[in-house]
Amino acid sequence: MYPLNQCIFNNPIAKKINVCKKYNVSNKEIHVIEKVVKYNNSSMSIVAEALKITRGSFTIAIKTLERKGYVKRIKSEIGFSKHSLSSSPLN
Repeated sequence: MYPLNQCIFNNPIAKKINVCKKYNVSNKEIHVIEKVVKYNNSSMSIVAEALKITRGSFTIAIKTLERKGYVKRIKSEIGFSKHSLSSSPLN
């Protein structure tokens, strides 16, 4: 796992506040990252469904996390609009 992922999964909820500050992510973004790690290389629709949010809201969250460098969207070879997700390595 990558450093941010280790901080998320190895700390109780109370310590996630410090993780949010250290990595400049919101609590909502931490939940999205958790699901991306859990459903690694799954489609965006599957992860959005697991989070119980709309695909539109999920796309906005992923664009933000992608800009910050925490997740990667990988275009599918099957369809232009299909993307799978993976967490990004952090230094």
